[in-house]
Order: sequence, then structure tokens, then C-alpha cells
Amino acid sequence: MDIAAQSIEGGFADPVFNAQTVFRAVMDAMARPGSVQPLPALARPPAPLSGTAGAVALALCDNDTPLWLDPALHTSAAIGSWLGFHTGAPKPPSRARAAISLLREPW
Repeated sequence: MDIAAQSIEGGFADPVFNAQTVFRAVMDAMARPGSVQPLPALARPPAPLSGTAGAVALALCDNDTPLWLDPALHTSAAIGSWLGFHTGAPKPPSRARAAISLLREPW
């Protein structure tokens, strides 16, 4: 599958309802540290980005939310293209200027 097709496919089937579902799960998890909030498989981003991380990015990012990708994710043209198409989130020049960071591996 080419990058253009990967960019378009795999987003939320019902963007408003799916974003609300994910946002609610994220808010519940932050309000109850240590709790597990299950998420249905709502997004199918390109590998190596997980479906859960992709869904959270789709729910929290937009064209006003600078999104930084760690080096492992940044090297994937498919991930950058997918996130750009579905969120419109700008890519800041440094992690310090990002509102949200996606990490493949915790530091």
C-alpha cells in the first residue's frame, strides 16, 4: 500500500463520536491515576504506532496542537503523513515547543 492510501485509511469511522469516546477515556485515566481505561479499536495507524496511541492522537490533536514525534516515529513517512492528514497538527522544530509528544519507547 502506498503512503497516500495509508494516510487516508485507518482514521475514525465516526470522527465526532469516536473522538468523544477516546477523550472521555483519557480524562477518566487522568482523573484516576493507575486505573486502566479500555479503548475499543477505533483507529488503525501505520506501524509502529499502536492503535491506542493513534486514537489518542486523533482525539487530542488538531491544527492548533503542535505534535512532536520521537526519532523512531519521526522517521516513518507513513506515520507523519497519517497524523498530518487526520489531525492537521503542526510539527514543531523541537520537543520543547510541542503541546503533545508521542514516544515509541518510554525514556
